[in-house]
Amino acid sequence: MKIIDEKGKLFGWINILDLFIIVVLALALVFGVKRYFTKPDESKMMRKAELTFEVQNVRDITIDMLHEGDMMYWADRSREVGKIVSIDKTPHMEPLEVDHEWVNKEVPGKYDLKYTVEATIKDDGSAYWGSGEQVRVGIKYLVKTKYINMEAYLVKMEIDE
Repeated sequence: MKIIDEKGKLFGWINILDLFIIVVLALALVFGVKRYFTKPDESKMMRKAELTFEVQNVRDITIDMLHEGDMMYWADRSREVGKIVSIDKTPHMEPLEVDHEWVNKEVPGKYDLKYTVEATIKDDGSAYWGSGEQVRVGIKYLVKTKYINMEAYLVKMEIDE
């Protein structure tokens, strides 16, 4: 018995070209199923980060409601961002025209606030994610603590590699 007969069939049973196509389709199916059902290891994507938020033109009562060690949450999702590790306030300055010249003057009772949050974020290769929220510098986020709800700009993001 010949391996390939005069009709081009392997062992007289199947055409060699048909067998090649069946093998390629089976390998593609196995690869596709494996890729679809295998989830990436998210623990390798997680990074420690320090996120610095800024809020301008707030009263001292707002600052008194923030405490180092408090947990910060995304207000619209109620998911944890991280723990507040530092709070820095500076007097709020606004431009004022004095004798046809613009100068920055301190506004009494108003402050600019910067606070840093220690967070764990996920780096999926295309974006950074913090508890389901995409994290980008320059974006205004609605955040909250146990005591206060506010809009704050993310001004700095330091990621441990």
